[in-house]
Amino acid sequence: MIVRRLLRSCRSIADMLPRKAREIRPFTAVQLAAINKFPWYDPELMEPYMKNGEQEIIKDIPDNDNGKLPKKTFLKKGSDKITSYMMTFLKNRGCIDDLNILFREYHQWCALADYEGFSFLCEERLRSYMCKTIRDIHLNGMAIEMENLTVTQPAMKLLDFQILKGLSIDRTKNGSSFLYTVHKDHVFGLGPKCTTFRKKDQKFSDALDVIEASHHPYLLRVKMLIESPMRVFVYYKDASSWLELENCNNEESCLSKNIMQFEIELKGWDFYRLAPLDMKPPLLRLWRITDINNVMHGNSLTVE
Repeated sequence: MIVRRLLRSCRSIADMLPRKAREIRPFTAVQLAAINKFPWYDPELMEPYMKNGEQEIIKDIPDNDNGKLPKKTFLKKGSDKITSYMMTFLKNRGCIDDLNILFREYHQWCALADYEGFSFLCEERLRSYMCKTIRDIHLNGMAIEMENLTVTQPAMKLLDFQILKGLSIDRTKNGSSFLYTVHKDHVFGLGPKCTTFRKKDQKFSDALDVIEASHHPYLLRVKMLIESPMRVFVYYKDASSWLELENCNNEESCLSKNIMQFEIELKGWDFYRLAPLDMKPPLLRLWRITDINNVMHGNSLTVE
């Protein structure tokens, strides 16, 4: 398996085919139906966010080498605006590096058709959808390839985030939304704003954060616009032609866009670990991709 992956990565179809020789060839209706199920980026997905002028670009956050945090540390009560708290949290907890890795692995697993790899990368609903979509593309005489592998993406924009309590990334554990009463709260009463989902007669105890190592009652969901030179395209398995559906106009310097939704389960005290120190538990394998370019329509945490 490892040898096969190495061979595929070394003999990339993108390198074997000269750009001038890549001629677009008609696809059948069945093939187009399979291709359209893949989560391609659509500029219309950005319309809800273009109305909000409070967006920040993570790469432009000033470094806090002196250990001092910005003045705006927490979300103000009654305010849903994106503040520097979440930007500081993502940066100082090493989450930016984690999300870069997940984004890169997503492109690699698509090109390798590594269905097992998606189980460590995506939430179960999205994993099932991606595996079925990639299988359909291969069964119709096509394959997926990527080019311009990039370790650190040049631009990552935070579009939205939510902190929820009482729900799990595993949707099967949450059940119906009618089982919950919903109210607004703050992490440990003083921290960032969160939304609590409480079942009837259910009680939360913040003391379990200390007693039980596996107790992660909070769920953080972040939605990012990621611009990257990495591009995905579909080609015929005989390498006769290809079809690139991302709007890059075949320019080497063009950045493709993807709206990625990530989720992670955390303890309450994790939201207070804001100091830019390296001595913190790693979070990489706790993150999951839960939606890509809105293909799962937000991937609801409960059954409506």
